[in-house]
Amino acid sequence: MTELDRRELLLGSAATWLALSPAAAATPAGPPLWLVRRGSAKLYFFGQLPVRADSAWQSEQVLRAFDASTEFWTENPDPASGPPPAPRAPSGPKLVDSITQDEMRRLRAALVREGLKEDALDATPLSDAYSAVSYLQDHALGVDYSSIPERVLRNKAKQAGKAVHSEWASFDEIARFRDSMAADTRIALDLELFRRGLIEAEDVDNARQRLDGWLHGDLRALNAMERNQGRRYPLISKLVGADRNKAWVTRTAGIMQRNATAFACQGIGHLLGSQSIQAFLQRAGYQVSRAA
Repeated sequence: MTELDRRELLLGSAATWLALSPAAAATPAGPPLWLVRRGSAKLYFFGQLPVRADSAWQSEQVLRAFDASTEFWTENPDPASGPPPAPRAPSGPKLVDSITQDEMRRLRAALVREGLKEDALDATPLSDAYSAVSYLQDHALGVDYSSIPERVLRNKAKQAGKAVHSEWASFDEIARFRDSMAADTRIALDLELFRRGLIEAEDVDNARQRLDGWLHGDLRALNAMERNQGRRYPLISKLVGADRNKAWVTRTAGIMQRNATAFACQGIGHLLGSQSIQAFLQRAGYQVSRAA
């Protein structure tokens, strides 16, 4: 699997992105962490972002919650659990035929800024454009893919002998999710993802501000971004955000029935806003609080 594929799974999965902060901690000391309770069962949600190698995200609160857990949940399948799916034949329109001349100009400027050829993405299918354009922001920020929290914590969970689960059973399941959409819906979603990714790639200074705020538990910049995205990208908000977030109500019921203490690492976008995972769980009667 390429780093671009991993980036798409982590954030385009990631993609919509962001959440409720009930009973926020008075003095956050690190990246955001939420606690969901019912009886003695507990489920911690840690909201991740792509990080640099020097990003100090493993706070005392996060590690204490992780160490207390008996099972670990990731957003994405484990790349080591099986071979990635065979490359799929490109289908659908090309990026160059789907975007405006102004968007192409802006994309080429971002490519040149990162030392790439301005026509590097001209032949890219629209379906692959989000992962490619998202890489431009990651490159500008100095993101280290080996340091991404989900990957680090998955390895820790394996070493500690914790049960490891994934929101998606396999990479093929993700492909089937996309294939289940009507063609016009899938194209419209891919176009929204590209346009959001392009704005993020152009907005490196604000991306640094969001990362710094996240590292200190300050979600103001991320919440502002989520409010804007919810209005601007309705398909992302529904298909990548709300529909998937709501599924955690059933998933959480299973965890609570096992009376487990679980730790889930999710893209921060799934944990902000009125359609966040915590918002759905709170409406379902669970106790939700900000733990860090």
